Amino acid sequence: MPSFARNLETTLHNALAAAAGRKHEYATLEHLLLALIDDQEGSAVMVACGVDTGELKSTVTNYLDSELEALRTEGQTDPSPTSGFQRVVQRGVVVGAQVATQPDQGASQLRGRGVGRGLVHRR
Repeated sequence: MPSFARNLETTLHNALAAAAGRKHEYATLEHLLLALIDDQEGSAVMVACGVDTGELKSTVTNYLDSELEALRTEGQTDPSPTSGFQRVVQRGVVVGAQVATQPDQGASQLRGRGVGRGLVHRR
């Protein structure tokens, strides 16, 4: 398992906590995106790409709270990251290593998903 910087560990923990707080069985890409919005480096990349992070956070929060009822479980849960969640983290590490930056930063997660190549729409 790769060693992550403290801020990315915090971001990944926040993504899992967002799922647990909603009693979701799985932590999805949307939970990860929500946590990356609050990540200092991740948010900076989004803002540099013209993303309105306030609007994005509101949209993602609304989606998680209203559209993922099927993931809700009874009682306490320890959410499992989906395979998509895991692939994004792995891809961020790989891309970070390829561009000779610290592969353990939230910004690397976004670069690994193609931010800056038009995959996040500008406003």
